[in-house]
This record gives sequence, structure tokens and C-alpha cells, in this order.
Amino acid sequence: MAELDDELLLCARYGELDELLAALDAGARVDHVDAGGSSALHMACANGHADVARALLARGAPFAPNASGNTPLHWAVQNEHEAVVELLLSTCDSALVLAQNRFGKSALTEAFGRGSAALLNRLLEHRSARALEPAGADEGAPADEGAPAVLEGEAPAQSDALLELPARLDARVALAFELGDADAAAAAGHPPARVTVRQLGGGGGEEGSGGAHRTLVTAASIVLAHWLADNRARFAGARAVELNAGCGLAGIALAACADCASVILTERFPSHAHPGPGARAHDENACSAFDNLARNVALNAVVAPRARAAPLDWTAPAAWRALRDDGGVSALLASDLLDPYAAAQAGGLEKTAQDATPALLLRAADSILKPGGALLYAGAGADALAREAVHDGAFAVAWHAPRDEAHRRRCCVVGEGGAEAFAALFARPLADRTLVVLELTKLERGGSSGWERLPGWARAAS
Repeated sequence: MAELDDELLLCARYGELDELLAALDAGARVDHVDAGGSSALHMACANGHADVARALLARGAPFAPNASGNTPLHWAVQNEHEAVVELLLSTCDSALVLAQNRFGKSALTEAFGRGSAALLNRLLEHRSARALEPAGADEGAPADEGAPAVLEGEAPAQSDALLELPARLDARVALAFELGDADAAAAAGHPPARVTVRQLGGGGGEEGSGGAHRTLVTAASIVLAHWLADNRARFAGARAVELNAGCGLAGIALAACADCASVILTERFPSHAHPGPGARAHDENACSAFDNLARNVALNAVVAPRARAAPLDWTAPAAWRALRDDGGVSALLASDLLDPYAAAQAGGLEKTAQDATPALLLRAADSILKPGGALLYAGAGADALAREAVHDGAFAVAWHAPRDEAHRRRCCVVGEGGAEAFAALFARPLADRTLVVLELTKLERGGSSGWERLPGWARAAS
């Protein structure tokens, strides 16, 4: 029996259909797996043998993950076997495009990494990708159907305690931003770029506990996105990377507006990507922040074809080396990356070495950026980052404010009650003139630190 089982795996691997059927007829077990937990179905799918995979499924082969959490769909996508992917998605009820392996990668993640439009579109069309859709949206309706007019004028006042999106905007609303100067765009003969992003709603739970994650648009990311669009000419031919991109607004905005060589939007996989015993590692509704980011990149593929999503832990020096060795980066984007640090400092809490700190972000920027390249940062912790840069001496410091508050608030909101919720959340933060873009330009060794360019309030605070 053991010999027949091993023969079955070999036949599936090499696409020998007749021999595989003979082994099954002789008593080989269709659910037999090797030492790594991989089945004959894994082997056939990995090597593109659609006829063998079809025969195995007809004989009752289970669609199940191996010891590394990879399903046959993972392997088919990794090797870009479109016919096998179509077979699995159309015949296997348990084939879920968001199911993650032990490394936090889903089949959808793998498709983005391969850059195959056909594979990506097929996966996004599958029913199990609906966890990425706004809840309650009408199927088949265009994303901007019924969108209210662009927000203008004064918005209602909000409570100081309102620090995060209301639930109705969190899970059911797409935000569509018009970026760049409308008058300049009209003079150039083209409309302003429009970028649409969806947020990842969460059902609560601590990170790592298996609860859903929340990835929300922030006021800082809106400011950074508009500033990048207004300064698009600076980024012609640039290779840009956004760290912990969240919904990806800033990076997608840059890719949509500027003639960049490439824009890579990065996000770390959630810690619950490594499930413990009994965890529901293949929950159809589980959706990581990275999967949501990848979905937003796909939504904007027409207007931002040079953008792509990639998993990256920006706090790991190995990641810095990978970006540097791949040709270096001329623009590094981040918004609210230091928010936990700023909150802890305000509360008098101590941070540990592995937390996101201004010093760590500067080390990453110094390693990743080419000389003359710039880190562009908006949000909490910007003042501390500027002081650290002055102390470090490796960066020139400059501050940029968008033209006016009304320009920064230009946004269409899709969904019932979306306009009111958006105004309530973002009116005051976007009107705050201290919410600006910090630019840290990497100097050649021995250059000036740019201290004279640091605002007086930042110099005094240091």
C-alpha cells in the first residue's frame, strides 16, 4: 500500500494521468500526503496538470492545506497555472482566496506578487474575495454610484473624543479622492486623478488574538496624498516605497499622478498569520491589512498602473538591505507611522527597542534611500522625527504645508451617511495648520544637517 501511495504522488507530480488512475484503481489512497503534508492534488496543481487535478477531485481528493498552510490553490497561483486555478475555484467549495498560510500569505497575496492580471482578476471575482468588499454594498453597482458632491465649505464641529471612524463609515464606505490642482489639470487637458480606497473594518479584538483588523484612512494620509499630487513633477522617474501603507492612499496617489518608475506599497502581515492550535487559520472572512492594501492597489490599477503591493516589515534591517540592493529608493513615504510612539511619549510611557521610534525610522531611511532621496512624513511624531534628524546630521529638514484647508478636504464619499461621517471625522484635523508634510533629504556624507530649515517651534522644543 505504501508503495502505491508514493506512486500516486509521483504520477500526480509528473502529470501521468493513466498511471495515476491505475494506482487509484489498485488501492492507492487519494488523500495520502508526504512528510510535509502535501497531497497528490498539491503536486498536480503545483505543476499545472489540470487533467490530473480534475481526476483526483472526481475521486474525492480533499482540498486541504499542507503542514506549511499552503493549499493546492496557493501552489497553483505561485506557479501561475491559470487553468488549474480556474478548476479549483469553480469546483472546490473550500478554495478560499484569502486563506493564509503559516507565513501570512493568501492566494490573493501570491497573485499580486506574480503580477499576473488574469490570475488577479479571477481571484478577485471569486465569492471568497467578498470579505474585501464594503458590507451592504449592492452587488454589481459601480463604486461611485450615488456619490455625493465634493465636500465644500465648513463642516460640522466634532467632539475632541472622536478619534476614529464611525462604524458605518468604517465598513461600508469607499473614499474617492480627487487629487491635484483642478485648474492645472484642465489647462493640461486632463481631469484630476481620482483614487478610490476602501477601509478594512474590524470586529474588535487585540492584534494576534484572531480578531479582525482595522485599517483606516487618516487625516495625515490625506494631507500627504494631496501634497504628493501637487508636487508630482518632482517624482518623475522616481522609485518610491510607502512604509506601512495602510489603505495605500498616499502611495496610490503618487503612482496615479506622477510619472514614477515604480511605487511599492508595503504592509506587515498581522501577527495572527501564525495561528496557534485550534485557530481558524482559513476563515473565509479573515482579511489581513495587506490583503486590503492589495485590493486597493487593484481597484486603482487603471489610474496607477505602476503601483504594486508587497509584504515588508519596515522595522527589520534585512528588509532595508533588500530594498537597497534592489537599486535603492529615491522617495520613502510614511504617515502616522510613529503614532504609537507619540501617544506613549504624551502619556509618559517608556518604549522598548523593537517599537517604532524616530531613531529607528531614520536608520531605515538612511539605509534605504539613495543620497538625495527623501523621506516624506505626515502625522503624529513629525516634530520628534525632525529633532532626531537634526541631531543625527545625515538629513536636511524642510516643512511643507498644503495650499489651503479646502483643498485638503476635497473628497467624495460613497455610502449612506458617508458625507456626514467624513466631515465629522476630518473637518478639524484637516483644518489644523500644524498637520504638514515633513521632508528629510538624505545628504552626502559630510553635508550640512539643514538645521536652519527647522521651524523655530521645533528648535525650541529640542
